[in-house]
Amino acid sequence: MLIPTAQEIVHFSGLIDSLNVVEILNDVESKAQAVGIGNSTRKKIFNIAVEALQNLYHHTSDFTVEGKSDDEMRKVQFSFREDESYYYLITSNLLFPEHFKIIEEKLNFVNKLSVEELKELYRKVLTNNQLSNKGGAGLGFIDMRRKSGYELEFFYDPIDQELAKFTFIVKINKNKEKE
Repeated sequence: MLIPTAQEIVHFSGLIDSLNVVEILNDVESKAQAVGIGNSTRKKIFNIAVEALQNLYHHTSDFTVEGKSDDEMRKVQFSFREDESYYYLITSNLLFPEHFKIIEEKLNFVNKLSVEELKELYRKVLTNNQLSNKGGAGLGFIDMRRKSGYELEFFYDPIDQELAKFTFIVKINKNKEKE
C-alpha cells in the first residue's frame, strides 16, 4: 500500500527523544479530541501511537553508520491522518536491510493470525517474561494488530547498499466502534 493521501492531523519529522514522544502523544490526544473522535477509538489511536513511537525511540537511539551523521541516521517521521473511512498512524525511519528481513517476518506472521490466535499469542508473550535487547517483550506489533483490527502494512525503500527507509502503517476504522 502506498502512504494514504489523507488529511493530516498531526505530523512530526525530526530526531525522536523522550520529550518529543510526550509532546507528540499530547498532540495526538488533544487533536483527536478536537476533531471529535469518540473515546473508544481515541483510546485505540493513542495506544497504537504509544507503541509506534516507542518503536521509533528504541530502535533509532543507537543507530549509526560510518560516514553519516547521527542526526541524519536518527531522523524519523510520524503522521496521524484521516480519510472518509480510516484513521492512519504512519511512521518512517531508516534501518539496515538485514533488520528489515527480521521485521518483515514478524509482521507477516502477526498479519496471518486470526483474532483468537492473536489473543493467545499476546497472552503467551506477556507471560513468558523474556525481554529483547531493546527492552521489549515483542508485544508491540501484536498489540497494534489487535487494537486496529486490520493487518499492519509496511514497505521498504532501499536508499543504498547500507540503508533503507522503513514505513509502517496502522489503520483504524472510523465508522466502527470495536472493543
